[in-house]
Amino acid sequence: MRYRPLSRTEIWLAIILVFAATLAVGMRGRLIEHSVNWDGLAAVAHAYDVFHAESNANLAMIGFVQPPLPALLQLGFAVVAPGLATSGLAANVMGALALAIAAMLLLGMAAQFGMAPFWRWLLTALFVLHPMAIGPAATGSPLAILLALLMGACWALVRWRANEGLRELIAASVLLALVVITRYEAIFIVIGALIYVAWRVRKGGGSWSRLEGTMITFAMPIVYVLAIWIGANWAIMGDPWHFVRRSFIAADGGGMPSAVLRVSFVCFFPILALMLTQIRDGRYAATARPLAWLTLTAAVAPLVFQGMFGSLDAPGDWDRLMTLAAMVLVGGYAMLAVTGGEMMRGVRTLGSPGLAATALASLVLSIWLVSVGAGLPLKVTDAWAGRGPLADDGRDVVQAAGLLRETQLAEGRHHVVAGWPGFALVLFSGQTGRTRVVQLMDLPAEMPHLGVGSMLVVLEEGIAGVPPERIEERWRQGQWHCYEFVR
Repeated sequence: MRYRPLSRTEIWLAIILVFAATLAVGMRGRLIEHSVNWDGLAAVAHAYDVFHAESNANLAMIGFVQPPLPALLQLGFAVVAPGLATSGLAANVMGALALAIAAMLLLGMAAQFGMAPFWRWLLTALFVLHPMAIGPAATGSPLAILLALLMGACWALVRWRANEGLRELIAASVLLALVVITRYEAIFIVIGALIYVAWRVRKGGGSWSRLEGTMITFAMPIVYVLAIWIGANWAIMGDPWHFVRRSFIAADGGGMPSAVLRVSFVCFFPILALMLTQIRDGRYAATARPLAWLTLTAAVAPLVFQGMFGSLDAPGDWDRLMTLAAMVLVGGYAMLAVTGGEMMRGVRTLGSPGLAATALASLVLSIWLVSVGAGLPLKVTDAWAGRGPLADDGRDVVQAAGLLRETQLAEGRHHVVAGWPGFALVLFSGQTGRTRVVQLMDLPAEMPHLGVGSMLVVLEEGIAGVPPERIEERWRQGQWHCYEFVR
C-alpha cells in the first residue's frame, strides 16, 4: 500500500477551519446559551487546583476520581492563561483543538487510501458537523479527546496491518493507553485491540516467539500507564483502586441492550453494514478489519458487562456510553475513508446486495428510533448552536459564583462549598485556595471544622444536615444557599 501524505496546506487548513468553527460554536454556547459540560469543566478545575489551591504546586490536586488525562492536558492553560481557566473557556478551546486533530487524521487516512480531495473533504466535513462530534467538542466534553485519540489509534492499527511496522504498533499502543485514562471503560477497546493483534500475527504465519515479542511490545506502554495511575492512587489515596470505586456506583444495568442499539444506530446508521464488510466479506482484503473489530468490542462490552456500565456515575445513556458513541463515530467514518478510497482506486466494488439491504434496514431502524423519541439527546440544530449534547445550562452556577466572588471570606476560617458541581462555582468565583469543595455525603465530616465566621455554600438538598441555630443566610441563587456560621 503506497502512502499518500497530505500536503502541509491541507493539514493546516483542516486544523484551522475545524478549530475556528468548533470554537465559534462553543463560544456562542458558553456566552449566550450558558452551556457547560461539567466533565470538561472539572478537568479545568482540577488543573487549576494544581497551581492555585495551595501555596506550592501539588500534582495530587489533579484528582483521583475522574480519568486524569483531560486534566493533565489543561495544566498548560492553568499556568499560561489562568484567566482562560477561571472563565471555563479553556475546556472549549481544548475540545475545539481535539476535534481539529481528529478531523485532520481522518483526512489523512482518506488521502492514504486514495480518496479524491473533494470526497475526503466532504467526508471530513460530515464527521465534524455530526451533532455528537461538534456538539460535545464545542462545549469542552472529553468526548472530543476520545475522538482524536481513537482516530489516531485506528489509523496506526490500519497501517500496522499493512506493513507490520514497529513504529505503527507502538503508536497505536500509546494512544490506546491514553484512551484508557480518558475514559476508564475504554479498557475493553484495548482488550479488543490486544486480541486482534494476536490473531493477526498468528493468522499471518508468525511463530509463537514472534507473537510473544509483538504482544509484549504492544502491551508495554499500556501496562506502564495503568501501573503509574494505580500506583499514584495507592501512594496518595491509600487505595490502588480508589478511582474505580468512586467512578462506578451501585446501579441497575437493565435496559443496556436497547441503549447500545440506540447509541450505535442513531450515531451512525451504516455502522453494521461497514463492520460486516470488513469481518465477513472474503472477496477483498479486509484493510479496515481492525476498525471493525474495535467497534464491535466497544458495542459488545456493555452487553456482556451490563452491571458495570450501568453503574457508571453518569446521568444518562449517552453519558454512560460515551466511549461507544466515540468508537462508532471514529470507526464508522474511518471505515468509510478506507473503503471509499479503495473503491475509487478500483480495488473494491460497491458491495453485495445483502450489505446494501443491511444498510437500508439500519437506516429504517434509525428513523424509527428517532420517531419514538429515542434519537439524539437534542436537536441537530441545538448542537450547531452550542447547546450540547452532553451539556447543561450553567446559568445558576455562574450567577452563584458571582455572588460568592463578592462575599468576604474571613481569613483563617474554614470555608466549604458542598454539592455538585461545586468545583465550577469555586473556579468561576476565583475563590480557589480559600474554599474547600466536598460532595454532600462528605459534608458531615466538615461540620466540626466550621466555626464562627466560616462560610458554607450548599445545595438545597443538603440544608437538612446544617444546624439552623448556628447559621444565618447571606444569599441564595437557584438551588445554592450561602450561610455564615455566627455561633
